[in-house]
Amino acid sequence: MDDLYENFIKTLKYEIRFFNPGLIITYGNSAFRMIDKISLVSSINILSLPHPAPTANGKWRNILQSNSTYASSEMRCTKENKIKYINKQIDKKLNKNSE
Repeated sequence: MDDLYENFIKTLKYEIRFFNPGLIITYGNSAFRMIDKISLVSSINILSLPHPAPTANGKWRNILQSNSTYASSEMRCTKENKIKYINKQIDKKLNKNSE
């Protein structure tokens, strides 16, 4: 198991160095913890979002309700609302990087 884990980490680090992304998006706590654990270069922005699966709708409901740009009818945890929120967050991160 340790070899598999170490190989995964090594491959992930290599891919990140090779592609040099301006933004890494993680869906769910496990993905964020893994990216955070490998100590990435601070110049790479990380956008951590709840997993889009229905099992995470409690977290999504909190996000949508606390975001004042959504009307009360839009606070439902539909895939359309999740996509709209995700796209808005990506735009914010990418625009912040280009300034």
